[in-house]
Amino acid sequence: MSRPTLYISRLLPDPVMAAARQQFQLLNEPRDIAPSWEAFNAGFHDADAAICTLTDRVDATLLADATRLKILANYAVGYNNIDLAAATAKGIVVTNTPDVLTDSTADLTWALILAVARRVAEGDAYVRAGAWPG
Repeated sequence: MSRPTLYISRLLPDPVMAAARQQFQLLNEPRDIAPSWEAFNAGFHDADAAICTLTDRVDATLLADATRLKILANYAVGYNNIDLAAATAKGIVVTNTPDVLTDSTADLTWALILAVARRVAEGDAYVRAGAWPG
């Protein structure tokens, strides 16, 4: 039995690529740059599954040509780059990666609160300017 075909629009982290190569037959070897529209369209047309990123625009025109596509995984928290109505009309399942930024956003919020309360930026500028007497 042959493995399902997978189109990946951009190069993803090594563990993700390793798992994808093991489970699927890749239609392409993704690169770390945006594919041309022609390559993007061809990938969606020929794949059983696809992984795109937040900067990839997946609209109704692109999905109309995606005759084999069953699932589209957005490698991002959001999904506003995907025409969900068009995907739903074609029976394509759309997934994303919710909550992956929740902890880091909370950490950054606390860092900013502490930085403001302790005047970290002002103190840094003071020291760098050589004004701190020690």
